[in-house]
Amino acid sequence: MLCWLLSIFFPLLSPIIFMLVGKDRPFVYANAMQCLTMDLLWWIGGTIIAVITCGIGSIIFIVPLIFSIMGTIRANNAEIYEPPITGPLAKKWFNV
Repeated sequence: MLCWLLSIFFPLLSPIIFMLVGKDRPFVYANAMQCLTMDLLWWIGGTIIAVITCGIGSIIFIVPLIFSIMGTIRANNAEIYEPPITGPLAKKWFNV
């Protein structure tokens, strides 16, 4: 839960720390990989969209905030949260 919550304030740093700390815990590792994939793709995609639209597209940065809150709630309920767009990619890339 803390990984998702901290990713609101420290987007890429939080999941990397939890990935390294939770390698032997499948639940922590799976949530950290889902969070890392979501943060990475949304921040890269959001930055590209914001640059192309001269800043108007920066509203897209609200989406990872919403997904992080949903991930925090699901992890608190002992579930692995898979964000709608990046969830299947994390499974494919990191085998979680």
